[in-house]
Amino acid sequence: MSEVKLTCIVCPNGCELVAEKCGDGSVKVAGNLCPKGVKFATDELVRPLRTFTGTAATAFPDFPVIAVKTDREVPKEEILRIAEYVNSLCLTKRCSPGDVIVKDVLGLGADLVVTADMN
Repeated sequence: MSEVKLTCIVCPNGCELVAEKCGDGSVKVAGNLCPKGVKFATDELVRPLRTFTGTAATAFPDFPVIAVKTDREVPKEEILRIAEYVNSLCLTKRCSPGDVIVKDVLGLGADLVVTADMN
């Protein structure tokens, strides 16, 4: 694998990292000012995670869609699958921020929660 350039987002330093995945599965990282950069780059190359954010349809004309997100990070490669699932939803109950609308969405260990107030 060739080198990958990343900007670390873990601390305020914003280090410009150069990372490379080696044949033995290890990751070489350069440019980090703290150990957090090594973990960030390794995670990005080995198993990148993201928080899903989107909107779900509702049955209420005064609030046709509502913002939702996962309550924890999920594998990046599952984001599209979650989006397709969320597009199939239509909420029929008014919700408040933090309300869980789908527990363990798609078996990924993250709950889908509302981030806006419909009340």
